[in-house]
Amino acid sequence: QQVSRAINRALPVMSPAGYLVLDTETTGLGADARVIEIGLVFLDSHGQIEGQFGTLLRGDGSAGNVHARRVHGIEPDHLRSAPKFEEFCPTLSSLLQSRIVLAHNASFDKRIINGELMIAKIEPLPQMGCTMTLGSHLGYGRMKLEVAAQQFGIPTGKSHSALDDALAAAGIFKYYVKKHPKEVVNYLVKLGYRFR
Repeated sequence: QQVSRAINRALPVMSPAGYLVLDTETTGLGADARVIEIGLVFLDSHGQIEGQFGTLLRGDGSAGNVHARRVHGIEPDHLRSAPKFEEFCPTLSSLLQSRIVLAHNASFDKRIINGELMIAKIEPLPQMGCTMTLGSHLGYGRMKLEVAAQQFGIPTGKSHSALDDALAAAGIFKYYVKKHPKEVVNYLVKLGYRFR
C-alpha cells in the first residue's frame, strides 16, 4: 500500500526531564536490522504530552525484505531524501540519556536503537522501560499494542506507523501512570531509573 510518511529534520527543543516514548519501523527483525522510521513522544513528569516527532530515516537505503515492507508499507523510494539517524545525534542521544525512555516492546526497540547509536559511535542506552512488561506487572497481562489501546480506549492511528504507534504507547503509559502511579515508579526504579 502507498503510505504518505513524514520527513522531518528538526527535533523539537525539549527539556532533559520527563519521559520519552518511542517506536521504530525497521528493515527486519535480525541483528543487522536498521531503523527506517522513528516516532518520539515527549511526556512531562506527570505523563502529559509536551511534544512529538516522527520521520523516515535512510538507514542503509534499503526498506527491508518483502515481508518487512508488507508490514510497514515503506518502500526504498520513500527513503531517498530521508535523513540519517546520525543527523539527529547528539541532540537525540542526550534526550535518550536524560529522559526516562519507554517503548511498547522495549527489548526489540532498545536493541535496534542501540545498534544505531553504535553506528553513530555514541553511548548505548543502559535501560528502557517497556509498557508491555509494565502492563503485565500491573496485572493486565502482556497485551499487544492494539489490544491494550483498545482496552483502555486509546486511539491507535495507523498501525506500523512509528509516530502513531509511539502515541498509542504513550497513551497506554499515561493510563498506567494515572491508575497506578506508585507501581509505575517502582517498576522504573527497579530498572535503574532515578526520580529527582
